[in-house]
Amino acid sequence: MERFVSAIGRLSRFCGSIGEGGLFALFLIVCWEVITRYFFKDPSIFSAEVSEYLMVLLTFSSAGIIMGEGRHVRVEVLVSRLGKRSRAMAEVAIQAGVLLVCAILIKEGASSTYIAFVSNYRSTSLLRFPLWIPYAFVPAGALVLGVQSLAIILESIGKLRK
Repeated sequence: MERFVSAIGRLSRFCGSIGEGGLFALFLIVCWEVITRYFFKDPSIFSAEVSEYLMVLLTFSSAGIIMGEGRHVRVEVLVSRLGKRSRAMAEVAIQAGVLLVCAILIKEGASSTYIAFVSNYRSTSLLRFPLWIPYAFVPAGALVLGVQSLAIILESIGKLRK
């Protein structure tokens, strides 16, 4: 179990690094857009569209590591008043809900990605970017978030056994 949890942690960190790369690329694109628009009076045709795709990438690629580090938004009013055992049981219930949401995102996101791929959906801009690529970020990120949630469930069950 510890090896599984450790492997999921490494996967989440790797995906978080992809998100960091996406954030850096987003920074560069925004800088490029500012320079071309305000200094050269010639805005780029791709900045807004690529920025949107990068936002989806960094949102979904970072979800797992954020969950693993406990940095998602939480309502601590009730959980903070519970004992260790009750807190671990609440964590299992919460993460089960997260798994359910992830399963829906994976199913629906994979379906949308498949349809976009098979139908060759492309953006309507001059880039004509294949839309299955940004669509794929959703189920991929949900999968990483789901396995991270599963790792948290296993850790919480381990705490219950102690």
